[in-house]
Amino acid sequence: ALDKKNIMNLISTSLIYSTTICFLIVIIVTIITLNFQTFFTEFHHIFFDNDLWLLNPLTEKLVVVFPQKFFYDFIILTIIITSIKETILLVIGLFIRRSRITRTLTKNNTRTN
Repeated sequence: ALDKKNIMNLISTSLIYSTTICFLIVIIVTIITLNFQTFFTEFHHIFFDNDLWLLNPLTEKLVVVFPQKFFYDFIILTIIITSIKETILLVIGLFIRRSRITRTLTKNNTRTN
C-alpha cells in the first residue's frame, strides 16, 4: 500500500536517482563542449546524409542569424541551468531522506527509553 512513508521514500529515491542521471548527462555534454567543433561536425555527419548543412557564411542568412557560437552558448547555458536545477532537486531528495531517517531514529530512541 502507498502510505505517506512509502510515498516520501519513493519521492526521495526518485529525486536522488534522477539527479544522478542528469548530472552524468551534464558531464557528458560538458566533455562534448570541450571539443565542440568536432562534435558539431560529427553530429551533422550522423544525422544528415548529404552536405546541405554546410552553409556559406557569405551567402546564407541562417549562418549570420545562428552562428556556431549561438549553439555553443546554448549548450553552455543548458548545462548551467540543468546543473542548478538538479542540485536543487538533489538537496530536496537528500533532505527528505535525512528527515525521514532522523524521525525514525527519534521514534526508536523514545520507544527504547
